[in-house]
This record gives sequence, structure tokens and C-alpha cells, in this order.
Amino acid sequence: MIGFLFVLPVAGLLLVAPPVDAGPAQSCGVAPVNAMRTTFAFIDILDAIDDAHPRIEAATARVDAADADAVDAGLWTNPVVSAQWDRPIGYTTYNPRLGYVQLQAMQWIEVGAPRARRRAGRWEADATRSDRSEIRRGLVREAYIATVGLALAQHRLDILGDARQRLFVAKQIVARRVEAGAAPDVHLVRLDVMAAALDAADRDG
Repeated sequence: MIGFLFVLPVAGLLLVAPPVDAGPAQSCGVAPVNAMRTTFAFIDILDAIDDAHPRIEAATARVDAADADAVDAGLWTNPVVSAQWDRPIGYTTYNPRLGYVQLQAMQWIEVGAPRARRRAGRWEADATRSDRSEIRRGLVREAYIATVGLALAQHRLDILGDARQRLFVAKQIVARRVEAGAAPDVHLVRLDVMAAALDAADRDG
């Protein structure tokens, strides 16, 4: 059985989680034992989402790619360099016997297009960054809902544990009264029924 304690310290939400009990639900015939609890804050959940959640990592990679595309969009195209070798059949003073080589370099010069592409790339990067923020808000919302559910479950477990402790004490008192003949057996049977009801509620929860 796993329980979580929900409190509100100054620094924010705090959860207290006892270790897992691999055995069956504890019967009211045995005194409850308090388990050692491990605490962690809600901010730890948020750190785990930011550091290791695959959807956040994928969104972050898309943001980085969009930023890089925005930079590339503002650059000129690569220059074109070509080489050509010509060798005529005959040769003259202007046409050497071994031919000649022509080298050519060409660069397209764009005036307004790179600036417009860079501006559009930045808008696209901002939209991608906004998508990442929306994904994070959704994950935080899901984590908060789950945390509240755990807190309610822990509150229920605390109530059942308190009732089980009180019932255990009452059963010891009634058992001694029944042994002494001061109370009928039906009182002990009623406590056994209440103990079974608590165990059933614990299992169903």
C-alpha cells in the first residue's frame, strides 16, 4: 500500500511517501505500525519534467532546429565556382598547344529576400517555442491533478489508519470486558464486523 501526505509548506507543495508494503492490507486485529516516510517537493516533479520528459526534449530539439533555420534563412546562397579546359585542334599564339583553363566564380546577391526570410524564420521559431511552452503547461497540469489525487488518497489512508488504531484499542478493552463477563460477546462481534469493513474499505481504495 502506497500513501502520500499532502501539506502546504512555505516553499510550496510537499508530498510525503511511505515505502511500498508488499504484504496484504493490515488487519485491525494487529496494532498498526508507522512506516518511515520519504519526502519530496512538487518542484522536484517540475524539475523532472524539464530535465527528462521525452515530449519536452523533443519540443526543445524542434526549437533549436527552428532557431538554426532562422539564421540560415538570412544567409546568401553559396557561390558557384566552375572550371573549364579548352584545347583547340590547331594552336596559335593565342591558343597554346596544351590548351587553356577558364575559371569562373558566380555569387547571387540578394537585397531584400534574406531579411524577409530571416524575419519569417524568427516568427516560426517563436511559434515553435510557444508550442513547447504549451506542452510544458499541459504536463504540469497533469502532474498537479495527479498530485492532488495522491493527496486525497493519503488523506483517506490517514483517516482509515486513525480509525483502525482506535478500533484496535477499543477491541482490546471490549475483549477484556467479555473475558471478565462484564459485556456480552455480541459487542466483540460488532467490533470484528467494523474491522472487516475497514479492511474492505482499505482494499477497495
